[in-house]
Amino acid sequence: ANGEEKYLNIIALIEWDLKGGASEWRQKLDTQRGDILTTEMKNNKCKLAKWTVSSILAGSDLLKFGYVTRSMPRSSGESIGHSILGTQEFIPKQFAAQISLDMNNAWGILRVIV
Repeated sequence: ANGEEKYLNIIALIEWDLKGGASEWRQKLDTQRGDILTTEMKNNKCKLAKWTVSSILAGSDLLKFGYVTRSMPRSSGESIGHSILGTQEFIPKQFAAQISLDMNNAWGILRVIV
């Protein structure tokens, strides 16, 4: 904002629709964004933790999630493209606290591997 450079990681959270019907995110994203993120945390905690640790290690100032859904799904199950329904950004260390990510534990796991 004041001319300084900021670094950011951008991640796409892609809606998975088992039913092949209308996008639930299209209807709920504006009013229930927290619920959608909570569901993603429950279903994809490992991915979110990996992306968060990656952002912290890279020194990113922001972590931005894009909520992506298929646009115009075909009857064959294929989609013509994707639509970004919205975005949400976090400071990586604050998001790590929100998802109960312990960086000491992350470093401990790395020490065991290396």
